[in-house]
Amino acid sequence: MISRRGIAILIGILLLLAGFGYYSQKTSLEEKPSVATGWAGDWEIKYHYENAPDLIFDGVLHIDIVNKPVARMQIWPPKSRDREILEIKNLVIDGDKLRGEIVHEKYKIGGGHLSEDIELVLTNSTMLHGIGQCIAYCAEGTEGEKITWSGKKSD
Repeated sequence: MISRRGIAILIGILLLLAGFGYYSQKTSLEEKPSVATGWAGDWEIKYHYENAPDLIFDGVLHIDIVNKPVARMQIWPPKSRDREILEIKNLVIDGDKLRGEIVHEKYKIGGGHLSEDIELVLTNSTMLHGIGQCIAYCAEGTEGEKITWSGKKSD
């Protein structure tokens, strides 16, 4: 049988382990959002396909970091007055990198919706740049063409 002193030591060790586990979990939960908080807010963005640098899409990218990162955009295509509202799907923010997929629900090309991948990088707390590429139902002439992104944080 374990003595009272042995039980007290065992309980003390268990309490220390539980306290350490609680502290390390709390610390990791607090650190995850802070890694992404540099992304939170509104960004004035522009992008274009490499083969058509004069056709510039511009708009606003809004990134929310609450429970999980969410990103939405309002885009004005070149030579158009109609805006398009888009969401970045499969969004992953890893430090200074943001990756995801944009599906243009407003347009159908060849039986499906134009889809692009995107990878943005924070160059500092107020600037970003990145690349992308059409990955499905691309407009003629854009297949395999790189998309160049740039942006600055709104005030």
